[in-house]
Amino acid sequence: MIELKGVADLLRAWALVAPGLRDRAELVVAGEDRQTGGRYVETMRRLAGELGIKVRFTGFVTDMEMWQTAATVAVVPSHLEPLGLVSLEA
Repeated sequence: MIELKGVADLLRAWALVAPGLRDRAELVVAGEDRQTGGRYVETMRRLAGELGIKVRFTGFVTDMEMWQTAATVAVVPSHLEPLGLVSLEA
């Protein structure tokens, strides 16, 4: 997980969703923060707290297919995604 993946934008957008709708859904962010050793994820956790939203950060997942199958909506908020494999798989 890096800044270029647009996680902060996703969190800000999620905060704009009507609370009644947000309460019936769960925002799950999958991905590992390899570049900063976890500092970026902690920054995103703080941002979620400041925005007053609940977010589940899973870290690295080996069973992405299970997550994608369980999801009603998949969001790829990346600012730049050369291949976009996650989008194709979703």
